[in-house]
Amino acid sequence: MKKKHKSQTNNVKESMAVYYKTKGEIKLPPKEYWEDNDWIHQNSTELSKNYPNMWIAVVNKKVVAYGEDASRVMEEGEKSAGEERSPVIIFIERGIHVY
Repeated sequence: MKKKHKSQTNNVKESMAVYYKTKGEIKLPPKEYWEDNDWIHQNSTELSKNYPNMWIAVVNKKVVAYGEDASRVMEEGEKSAGEERSPVIIFIERGIHVY
């Protein structure tokens, strides 16, 4: 079986590098951002039970904001994170969705 996790992580990091590009320099999110991202994936079952079909903001492996309004969740997450960090903002799906 091939290990897809590492290459998928690299693709995400490359995408984030483009997103965080400032003044010609690439600035990746800090290590803590990736740790929060991993925590979300490790706890996805519990999160989908507690926050079905909602946006969540995670900082330091804790849900600091949630709701149906992504802008509000991002704003509250950024306040909780402070200036030195960026919250992980993600939509928690529960059930089957057709897009």
